[in-house]
Order: sequence, then structure tokens, then C-alpha cells
Amino acid sequence: MGSKKLNEKFKQIVIIHSLRGLSIIVISFYHFGYNGLIRFDNELLTNLFSFGRKGIHIFFLISGVVIPLSLIKYNYKLNQFWKYLFKRILRIEPPYLIVLVLSVFYYYSRFLFGFNSDDSVLPSLKEIVLHIGYLVPFSKDSEWIIPIFWTLSIEFQYYLFLALLFPMALSKRKKLNWIFNLIVVFLPLTYSGTDLFLHWSAFFGLGIFYVLYVNKKYSLIESIILLVLCGFIICTELSFLDFVIGILILGIVHFLPDLKIRVGMFLGKISYSYYLLHTLLGTIILSSLESWLYSDLLRFIGINCTIIIIVLIASIFWKFIEKPSEEKSKGIRLE
Repeated sequence: MGSKKLNEKFKQIVIIHSLRGLSIIVISFYHFGYNGLIRFDNELLTNLFSFGRKGIHIFFLISGVVIPLSLIKYNYKLNQFWKYLFKRILRIEPPYLIVLVLSVFYYYSRFLFGFNSDDSVLPSLKEIVLHIGYLVPFSKDSEWIIPIFWTLSIEFQYYLFLALLFPMALSKRKKLNWIFNLIVVFLPLTYSGTDLFLHWSAFFGLGIFYVLYVNKKYSLIESIILLVLCGFIICTELSFLDFVIGILILGIVHFLPDLKIRVGMFLGKISYSYYLLHTLLGTIILSSLESWLYSDLLRFIGINCTIIIIVLIASIFWKFIEKPSEEKSKGIRLE
């Protein structure tokens, strides 16, 4: 039943929105309560918040499902590459560039007004330019202005990868199908760092091969073999827990595609805006509250209040910045 719904109702994978909403909340817990300004005295809380880093795996798995579905829907061909790329850039780039500008302004204003005397944290012109094309990982002496931007680079590399190679998966020639399959599965063995798509391709592959099965491009046997191979590589290069998370998310998508959770739907809608803004805004808010958060209870309350504030700001950002970009992107048809 789940596969039938996904196959016939491409735009009705309602649960995807709630999964995106879940991911931004758990990622926030990680960034604010484990990898940021706030540190808990309680070891259990610290360990719990550290698990939030797995939220990015949810984002990656969702992309592994959604992007191939959209390409299949439009019967994507390689001659549509530039149109597809422009469509994706129009969707994601304007909000990203605005947050990039705000981030640069934040760092330089803190330096100019004496809040930070360390000029080594100031992004160089080279680093700013590299951000525009998500090219920071390809420059050894450059760093991301906002650390979470590395995941956007992975996503963009993924878009390029599918735009160039996904027609092989849609081909009726099995030889081309399996060339694509083997590339997706075994790319992680060619690169050990986490900053390139190469490392993550098998994890995205869980979603890709699932979608190809659901849309009857691949047989059940082929899909099982590929999911097992992806699982082996994920357990080897990432962890067994990451594989379990991937399969769990796929199970939710498959069996509960129509599940509608009102809060999740809202958070999913603004998830990209929230994700872009949360590190910058969280740093500003929590650094202002730091002296007041002298107990674990107050820290927990402070983090949750920070999340609520960012949700409110992100909803405004979505309405005036992201939504217009999304609508313009939708206006570009690949058919």
C-alpha cells in the first residue's frame, strides 16, 4: 500500500515534511546543547543531545528519496541538465546567499565594534567567493563561515551527481543501470573524509534505490541486493546505527506516507530557512543568555526558548525570502 501511494501520488508524501521538521529540532539540540555554547553538567543530557547530530542523516535520506522521485516524475534526460541545475539553484541559492551575507556582516561587525579582537575568525574574500559555489572543501586553507554549510555542499554535489548520472538508472539497458548502481554503492571506498558526497553516496543510495523500486524501474530482487550492499558500505564507512536510522526513515516513508502531524508540517515547511539561520541566530541568542543559564534546567529551558525564537524568525524568512524562490523554481518545468 505504501509503495502504491508513493508511486501514484508523488506530491502526497506528507510525512516527509514532519521528518524534515524532526531533523531540524534534533540538529538544534546537538548544535546548542552539545557542540555549541551550552554545556550540561549532567552526562545523560550531554549524551542525549549529542545524538542530535544524526539529524543530518534524516536530511540526507529525505534528499535520497525526494530528488530521484522528482527526476522520475519529469522523465529526466541528460539534455535537461542545465535547466534542472538552474531550477535547483533558483530554489536554494537566494536564501543561502542572504544568510551568507548576514553571517559575514555579523563577524565583521563584532570585530569592528570590539566584541571580538581576533581577526583570524574573519572570513577572507577568497572564502566568501568559494561559498557561492560550495567550493570550500576543494580549498585546503579555507573554512566554512557557518560550519553547517558543509551539508549544503554535500547536497549540491548530490544534485550534480544525479543530474549527470541518473539517466543511466532510468535507461532500459541493464549494463548502464548497474554501472550507476556500483558507482553509488562503492564511491565511499574512494574517499575517507566527510566533506564530499563521495563519502555519503551509499547512504543517499538507500533512498535512490528504494525510489527506483517503488517506481518499478528496478525489480524487488535488484533493490534488495542494492540495499544490502549499501548497508554493508554504510556499516563499514559510517556506522551500523546510521544504517538503522536510514532503514527506519525509509520504513516510515513507505508505511506512513500520508501521516499528517500539524506541527511537523509547519516545521517541515520552514525547515530550510530554519536550518540556514539556526547556527547564526542560536549563537547570538545563547551568547546573550549564557550568564543566566547557570543550571542544567535553565540551560534546557534556554535552548528550547532559543529554538522557538528561531522558528518565529525562520517563518518570516520563509515567507519573504524562501517562498518566492521556491515559487520561481516551480515555474521552471522540465517537461
